[in-house]
Amino acid sequence: WFSGDALRAASVTKSVDRPGTGRLPPAYWLAWTSMVVTGSVEVCLNLWAGDELRGHANVSPGVATAALAAIVGGMFLGRLAGVRLLLRFAPLHVLLVALAVSAAGFTIFWLATTAWLAIAGLLVCGIGNSLHYPLAVALAVDHSDGQPDLAAARSAYAMAIGFGLAPLALGWTADQVGTHRAFLLVYLLLAAAAVVVLRLMRHPVPISEPFSAPVSEPFSEPFSEPFSEPFSEPGRP
Repeated sequence: WFSGDALRAASVTKSVDRPGTGRLPPAYWLAWTSMVVTGSVEVCLNLWAGDELRGHANVSPGVATAALAAIVGGMFLGRLAGVRLLLRFAPLHVLLVALAVSAAGFTIFWLATTAWLAIAGLLVCGIGNSLHYPLAVALAVDHSDGQPDLAAARSAYAMAIGFGLAPLALGWTADQVGTHRAFLLVYLLLAAAAVVVLRLMRHPVPISEPFSAPVSEPFSEPFSEPFSEPFSEPGRP
């Protein structure tokens, strides 16, 4: 079913992708940490933004629930624009800009006392948040020292920690100081993510050698000659 050249190419490819040592370098854990904090920002907004809209922007529960769609709409727009940005700028720089956009949008949302302005802030937040996870995962894989499968597996733990602990932390803080002040935790998370990204800039991505599959050799022998005898119909000599 497979030619010898194809089998040789597969064996070379397998040897290039080394299985890994099971230990990921420190640069990977910086990217991993950025996933924890940015995931925390996303889940805090998704779960608590409606309560903040009701308490600070004085909107009805129905409008507050529907307004969360602005985050999703912003994420859609952000990923459309992010693709073009990544064609021109380095991923770390784009991630820093995304964090700044999220901070700007959250500021509008947190200060707004009218529904339309708060929803506009959520839209801007969604634009910034849209690039956090994709870029963090890509950076984690790039800094995995040739262990992309292990890097992706460990990334799932980062999101689980962020999604599991951040809402509890914000809820406990809200019980102490109120929801509006508790939302300042988002600023701390965004600042922590920016610090991690700046530290990650000190670790350049290792450039792997390009792989070229062996080229199959042309046939050294010609095809067999056509039938030497002419075709004859049945019943005829």
